[in-house]
Amino acid sequence: MRVRLRSVWARGWGIGLIAGIAVQLAHGQDALAPYLEDDYEPFGAYDLVWLNRHGNLSEDNRQAGRDILEGARIELTVAQRALERARYRLDVETPDDDQEKRREAMQTQGRALEAKFRSRREQIEREYLADLRMLLEPSQDREWQSFLHDRRIMAFRMGGGPPSMPRLRQLLTEMPLSSQEKESIAKPLIEHEAEFDKLITEYLGIWKQRRDVIIAAGDGDISGVQMQGFQSRMQAVSAKVLALSERAARTIAGELTPENAAILASRIDVHRTQSLLGITVLQQDQGLADLMRISTLTKEQKQRLRALVRSADAEIAKHYKPVLSAYEARSLEEWRDMTQAEQESYEKASKGSDPVYAKLRQEMNEVLTADQRRAMDEGAEPPLRAFENQWRDDIDRAR
Repeated sequence: MRVRLRSVWARGWGIGLIAGIAVQLAHGQDALAPYLEDDYEPFGAYDLVWLNRHGNLSEDNRQAGRDILEGARIELTVAQRALERARYRLDVETPDDDQEKRREAMQTQGRALEAKFRSRREQIEREYLADLRMLLEPSQDREWQSFLHDRRIMAFRMGGGPPSMPRLRQLLTEMPLSSQEKESIAKPLIEHEAEFDKLITEYLGIWKQRRDVIIAAGDGDISGVQMQGFQSRMQAVSAKVLALSERAARTIAGELTPENAAILASRIDVHRTQSLLGITVLQQDQGLADLMRISTLTKEQKQRLRALVRSADAEIAKHYKPVLSAYEARSLEEWRDMTQAEQESYEKASKGSDPVYAKLRQEMNEVLTADQRRAMDEGAEPPLRAFENQWRDDIDRAR
């Protein structure tokens, strides 16, 4: 069935999709734009990665998703350019014979321009989401709600929420669970996500109140007590989120075999390490990341390389586990310098992980053929297009 998409750019592509329904979230808000800073994109390749992984999309619809994302980014870029040019005109056309009047005019009209941009950004995102929903079957409402839940988690993190809480469903997805285990964890997992979603919605609501106060104040003074009040409320919700995550992880682990409970615990440790410290094998070592981009890798090679990286990430997490509690506490408070003890623990963990990287480099190179290693040494791999345009690279990662 060919559907007429609402977005101008999507209609231009003439994409044939399966009709779906638009689903709204808590308080009627399915858009993240109201909860993000003005310079943040409320969409990205992570949306397509999720839908490709969990939405059972056809290849045509995967391509349609890439077109939809690219079109939304183009429209947002146009809106940003329009804002910049309007600001420029305001600056050069506002009389400067009376500086006080000029300041007031610049502030008042500048706020109106920014409000217009925010409204346009939210409209673009809503149309983007409506078009993405058409990629799924009407019967896939549960998957769509889970997708929107995942996006709210992203906004929660971008708004200062603790990054270390695990997304349990995501961690459990690729685990070798039996049908009995899947059945046992289904109810507690749904209950956890529902409670989790309430807390995230509460946090985002506070964050938006704070942002609205800052916007309304403009260049005026904002009460430090008022800002601290918002901060304290957000920290309190963040602490509840972490406590909820730990409680849910214990409950779900209790429904798994000892072997799978251990796998889940390891995955949670890896997630916490990567989220809190920003340390992943492929982020730390560009050479290893380049190996994953070799164009001639077979499916088996990709699987072996990914398995090696997962194993290395788990080993590295073990080294950093002693310092995680300090970093987790730090995520709930204003930034402060490391204590001497924390610095020493961090350096010890960093040195302890060095042999893991050395071993991984050797094992990953052994997966490659002689021709692939030669192409890397000669600079022919990975393909140059992988570095030419980050925007395109983001789209490629969502394939």
